[in-house]
Amino acid sequence: MPSLPSAIFIGGHADAYVPVNVCGGIWSLQCPTSPEIITASTTVLINMHFSLTLPTGYSYIVLPYGNDDVNGLPNCIVRSAHWSGTGSARDLFINVMNVGTSDRTPVAGSILAYLYIYKNELKLTL
Repeated sequence: MPSLPSAIFIGGHADAYVPVNVCGGIWSLQCPTSPEIITASTTVLINMHFSLTLPTGYSYIVLPYGNDDVNGLPNCIVRSAHWSGTGSARDLFINVMNVGTSDRTPVAGSILAYLYIYKNELKLTL
């Protein structure tokens, strides 16, 4: 599937980190300054403090960075997510689940997840 080679992330909040283009349509998302506390045995939406506008015909997937655990936080897992582009801005939140018994706070500036932006196109050549 072809990826979107560039994207515009809009954010004016001082806590936001600019996503880094890893390659093609893959971006690393860094944990914002002052992130939400991930309470034990719950799921929390971490506000990335920016929005993303994708044209119709494109989608994005949020994937965990590295293994399942959030960088440096045992028992905290980024839950994968998928959205389709509508041409309108959408605020980006990362859904993190804490299956442990202790509250956790992600480290600001650490890579939290990957964002893959791709075109909804499948062509089969037989």
